[in-house]
Amino acid sequence: MDNLQSLYSFAAAGIAFGGVTLTFFWKGEEALSPALLKWLSKVLKGAQVTKPGAEWPQVFGRAFDRVYGADALRVRFILLASVTSLLAVAFFFATYLIKLPDFAQSLFSDPFQREAVSKQIGVTTLFVNFVVDYLCLAYCREVVAQMQRAPRIGYLPVFLLKDLAMKVGLFVIATGAVYGSFASDGSFGGNLGDAFLAVPATLWGGLQFENISCVYIYSSIISSFWLWAYLLSWFTFSIAVRAPAILRTLKWALPLDAHPLRSVGLVAAVLSTMGYWSIAGLT
Repeated sequence: MDNLQSLYSFAAAGIAFGGVTLTFFWKGEEALSPALLKWLSKVLKGAQVTKPGAEWPQVFGRAFDRVYGADALRVRFILLASVTSLLAVAFFFATYLIKLPDFAQSLFSDPFQREAVSKQIGVTTLFVNFVVDYLCLAYCREVVAQMQRAPRIGYLPVFLLKDLAMKVGLFVIATGAVYGSFASDGSFGGNLGDAFLAVPATLWGGLQFENISCVYIYSSIISSFWLWAYLLSWFTFSIAVRAPAILRTLKWALPLDAHPLRSVGLVAAVLSTMGYWSIAGLT
């Protein structure tokens, strides 16, 4: 019965994750001009197969600005970045509890463990996720601007690697700082070197959902998630254009004429749901 409940929970969480992905594109389409919408519709339907130009990163850039704003120093951007970070922490903490029902049960029944976990999540969320997510969201917008200046498809791996390297670097530094503070309070035997050496093993275990650091890792990556989902969806449509049967199915199933970016969002939502199920261990 517990396994069945976990299965249902994973299924619901994956669908919810896809829904959040779709919401970004749904809202972002409102920022696109009629000319840009028309261009995007033609490209998705294969009626205008050209080399990628400045338009394709511009589409994402305008959608991003519609959701978060163009200025990372404004209150709106900072507030929405904080809300995004908090929601991501809550979502992946729930995922961690779904994967470890025994831990979840002990957490709810043991007040001492609950206090310790709450303190850890509160401190790490404040000093790692909020800061890292804000900086990475701001850098994500900068990556899009760089893509507009150099829109050649060959540069795409470089942009994505730069984006990922930025996040990994910031996260490792922030986690090291938090672990250093724990060492000063007596954890790790009070040894600062041991605290820093524990960071790589902890993060590797977190990537595999073996410890609670998975909450911070995956919720930090979320700051670039929409960019990656957009590019993967674009790649999917690029393949579909060369496969008539797939393209006919997409034309039939998606509102490519009326809502091209929301159509991209629907594909991104499906990819997101499948990715979540895969990473979280459902498959």
